[in-house]
Amino acid sequence: MLKRGLGAGAGSELVAISKVYSEILKAKSNENNNMSCLNLHIQDVADYSSVLSLLECTIRNELSLTPSNFQTVYKVFDILSPLSSDSSYIQSADLISAFYLLNELFTTSKKSTLLFIARLLSLMKSGAYFFVIDSAGSFSHVSVGTNDRNYMIFTVLDGLKGWKCVYGEDSKWFRYSSGSERYYPRRLQNMRQMIRLYQKL
Repeated sequence: MLKRGLGAGAGSELVAISKVYSEILKAKSNENNNMSCLNLHIQDVADYSSVLSLLECTIRNELSLTPSNFQTVYKVFDILSPLSSDSSYIQSADLISAFYLLNELFTTSKKSTLLFIARLLSLMKSGAYFFVIDSAGSFSHVSVGTNDRNYMIFTVLDGLKGWKCVYGEDSKWFRYSSGSERYYPRRLQNMRQMIRLYQKL
């Protein structure tokens, strides 16, 4: 399985996906079912490879993941650039994620982001998934059309032809558990998020 993560928190995605995959491996081993290797492609506009390598080393030790069942690739490029070299990774990916990214991209350039999403949709293979999680706050709007009417980002994504929404939450609260604040030097805040899982037709 090839999973591709698009920017905006590559380290957190590495940890989260690794943990979920390790739990799947445990469940499959109990059922005596073999699990294919997870190939995780992580991309960002900045080079975090030194940090990601350290995280990966710890993850492998803690979760007992080996090169035979878990492989990673780190790439540095701007996905909004028309010259970005991501075509082959998109075409072969089974799952593409954009966690807390689209709001940032639309703020950077609405036109470039819409072009990127259109290119992403055209390159995805049939049956592949696009997983989006982002803030559902007031800044999660994008203006579309000559009248610059505001829409929630998920409304724009839902309206695109070529994929179907197989799971969606317009507004779901994530609340940190009691006592979590003692592990962090900063005050934590609960947040409201939107969730979408699309499948290419």
